[in-house]
Amino acid sequence: MRDGKEKAQRITLANSAIMLLAGGIAGAVKLYSRDAERIERVTGKPAEQMTPEELYAAMQFLDVCRIVLEDEDIELIEAAEKRK
Repeated sequence: MRDGKEKAQRITLANSAIMLLAGGIAGAVKLYSRDAERIERVTGKPAEQMTPEELYAAMQFLDVCRIVLEDEDIELIEAAEKRK
């Protein structure tokens, strides 16, 4: 997912989930890996290359819900932002 300037970062998590980061915590989207794969298969585009609008439209079309960010996720996001 991107805002037109910044390419999103994909982080694979231990619980069969991924997190797409674009623009800090506000731009983070956490999905199950299987849902991200479905989105990519249907759209023909890697999730991290989608605009937020494209990702959310695909999620709505496929009835995919994002996973709520946990404290550990926020720590990962903050660490990734510091590495930039």
